[in-house]
Amino acid sequence: MDNTTTEAPKTVIEDIPAIDLMKVVHLGRDFHQESSFRRISFDEGILINFLSAAIVNDSYYLRGAYHRGLLTGVLVGYLTPYVFSQELHAVETALYVIPDKRGSSAAFKLIKNFEQWAISKDAREVIITIRSDINKHRVTKLYNKLGFQSEGSFHSKIIKE
Repeated sequence: MDNTTTEAPKTVIEDIPAIDLMKVVHLGRDFHQESSFRRISFDEGILINFLSAAIVNDSYYLRGAYHRGLLTGVLVGYLTPYVFSQELHAVETALYVIPDKRGSSAAFKLIKNFEQWAISKDAREVIITIRSDINKHRVTKLYNKLGFQSEGSFHSKIIKE
């Protein structure tokens, strides 16, 4: 009888290497099409330039969730001072997990890793949003589980069609 156990492959969070930038661009396009951002034009070149700059800038966070070597999610954020203080806060710009990996540990691990990165940068707080309108009730539960509190709200108004 074989007593070996097969452990489920784990999702790992890693810096996104330059070689994977086009994978992130494809996820970015999927995120754009699936989210409330679809009403805004998508420019692949602008995204590539942003990601290329983020990879080499220590104030940016660009990491992916990899499952069996496949990029299944990405979190982009940055570190910035408050407008009234020299203290820093870390701000999430985009969090996206591919549809068939939602409910896995990918988003949880990306957020926890982002939080650890912010701590290592001496940030006072982490700000994370639900701007995309993708699964906002489920995402809110995850954020609450991770200790994030809702403060205020986010409002937008289209002023150009």
